[in-house]
Amino acid sequence: MKNHSLSTTTPRSNKRKSSITATTTPSTNNKTKKKKSKKKSETLPTKIIENESLHCVASPYGPITTPVLSTSDKDDVLQRLESDITQRFRFSLSRNKTLSQTKQEDAVFDTIKQRLIVGTNQCTKALEAAFTTTATQSPNKPSVIFLARDVRPPTILAHIPIMAQQLQIPILLLPGKSSVEMGRALGTKTIAVLLFLPTTTTSTIATQEEEKDEQEVKILSKQMDRCQKGINSFIEFALSKVPSPPAVTA
Repeated sequence: MKNHSLSTTTPRSNKRKSSITATTTPSTNNKTKKKKSKKKSETLPTKIIENESLHCVASPYGPITTPVLSTSDKDDVLQRLESDITQRFRFSLSRNKTLSQTKQEDAVFDTIKQRLIVGTNQCTKALEAAFTTTATQSPNKPSVIFLARDVRPPTILAHIPIMAQQLQIPILLLPGKSSVEMGRALGTKTIAVLLFLPTTTTSTIATQEEEKDEQEVKILSKQMDRCQKGINSFIEFALSKVPSPPAVTA
């Protein structure tokens, strides 16, 4: 009888073990399958600027495509900027204010500074001022905007194309190390963005110093008019280089 009891208990233990193994093996296989599927779905963008959710957070508007200027056109525009404004009127953003300047040089410098806006903050203020009137032919609306493509991070200038599109202002997006090249053309280190304002109608020559003689006022006004025409000529040339927008496909 003792031998018979031992022989009956042994198979029961084997059945329990087999049942345990039978129930546990499928669950482990399911877990491994789920883990593999999760790894396949979690694909991150190669660059952070390619993340669509980042664009949604940065701007509620849809994507704006700004065509990049060709390298040859960029060189022509910057060379024309340097020859027509910097060299012709001896203009430099890093002008030493401690040195004595002639009245004509001061008048030319002030005239260019009234129309040439440099820097992200100053350009943003100029664009915000253009929104004061709803008409597209606003007297405060800039004529053209220059953007450097090598600025990092690019989100610093992300609002500029949006404001330019709403105001219908053309943009020249310059390739390469354009921030350094624009700075070199205007006598400074780097420029991320610059824009040109339309011609100013108010003249401050007569109000600066009332004791000026009539002959000196004529000379200064002639020099300022020459400066305005030079800036307008450069703006017309820059607008001729604006690339056409890409065709919209249905």
